[in-house]
Amino acid sequence: MSEQDKAPAPDAEAIRAQFAADEKARCDSITAEFPDDAEFALKAVTGGQSLDEAKAAYADVLKARLAETNEKLGTVQGELATLREAQEDDGSDDGAPPVKQSLKGDAGAGGDFVSAVTAYMAEKDCPRSEAIHHVATTQPELHAQFVLESRAGQHASVAWGPGK
Repeated sequence: MSEQDKAPAPDAEAIRAQFAADEKARCDSITAEFPDDAEFALKAVTGGQSLDEAKAAYADVLKARLAETNEKLGTVQGELATLREAQEDDGSDDGAPPVKQSLKGDAGAGGDFVSAVTAYMAEKDCPRSEAIHHVATTQPELHAQFVLESRAGQHASVAWGPGK
């Protein structure tokens, strides 16, 4: 008998069990390393990456996110500079950017949300919160426009006047 004939046959079940344990350890280590980015962890696991490969790939992800954030920061800084220039040109010294005319509206016409709220407060002699609720409920189109403009940062300095 040769040496090969004397060697025991490999235990297929033991090999499968070891492979499963190794794979579970790999998956667990990757998901534990990236608890705040489950999508990335899943891609790393399904892509067959080792923990070290996943870490290297995540560095590239972070670089891309940083570049995107820096780009957004540059845009915001440019917008801020534009607002500051407009404020200086406006002659205002209260620290707030000038209110866009579309939000100031024509107080007599009541053509915007702020005017409508102010008019309701004067008419009913009620608190601002009650007037806001009433106008938002009865004139949802004005409220929707106001919300859209406020999300665009256009009404940061809308003066409501003395409140109650």
